[in-house]
Amino acid sequence: MEIVAVYWEPRIKTYGVMNRPGLNLLRLDFAASDLSALAVALAEADENGPGFHLVTALLLSPGRMRLNLLIDGTLEGRIRNRLSAVSLGGAPVGIGSDAPVDLIHFHGPHFGDRYGIADAAFSSLAASGLRPLLAACSASSIYLALPGGLGQEACRILEDCFEVPQRRLHQTGS
Repeated sequence: MEIVAVYWEPRIKTYGVMNRPGLNLLRLDFAASDLSALAVALAEADENGPGFHLVTALLLSPGRMRLNLLIDGTLEGRIRNRLSAVSLGGAPVGIGSDAPVDLIHFHGPHFGDRYGIADAAFSSLAASGLRPLLAACSASSIYLALPGGLGQEACRILEDCFEVPQRRLHQTGS
């Protein structure tokens, strides 16, 4: 007989829900063989750092990747200029962007100990008609990119769903 223990709290605890408004979501599609050269170009574009707030990678097909970059708006022009000057061996880099974008992020003490946390977040937002443009989850954190101006509303929805230390919105950045 096997015994399995799962931590379960009636209301999922967080350390707070943060909103960083006014970012750009930059999508770079490129040949996977160009990843190293692309990484160098991106690091050089962010010379004053840290302009990157979230980076996710996705394998689109064998040999093709996408980087999703949530960045300060001033960094997009420098990245585009740097990419036009760098020599890559694969197919040209495809670039798409959305702006402005709000980044919502929250962390919790038991996120790694229980299941259903991402489902609770996505379900509560979907019930209110909000759909993230991008989501990234780790054992202790959830990051959600939403169209600009929806961050405050998303924070309120998430604070109704999750337990937070204080019932007020926290905003960082611009």
